[in-house]
Amino acid sequence: MSRLKRNIVRRDRACVLYERAKESRLLNVERSLIALLRDIPCLSFTATAKPTPEWHTLSYVAQTAALCGLWDTDIRSVEQVMVSDANIDKFQHRWAVVKQKTPCNIVDFLNIVHECNGCV
Repeated sequence: MSRLKRNIVRRDRACVLYERAKESRLLNVERSLIALLRDIPCLSFTATAKPTPEWHTLSYVAQTAALCGLWDTDIRSVEQVMVSDANIDKFQHRWAVVKQKTPCNIVDFLNIVHECNGCV
């Protein structure tokens, strides 16, 4: 599977989980959300004006986590999770560290957004 296709498939899976979470409360969704985020290479996140599939995936996962009561931050757009050029290196480094952490929970990943954006 090409890397581009993998990015899009991952984003689409995150979107499906988000849509399901809007319809009803999902049980045991955290493991699926973590798997989606762990699959994203840290260097795939780039500081761009236009959101990439990786940023969309992170946004859908954050929104799903909020709907399911796993995270207390309300995300309404992909731009809220995107990191500025000044903080992208810090974001990538923290992402790589959290990916290796065992065990980890969804908040470990999502708090990187807070750390690198200040306040969402």
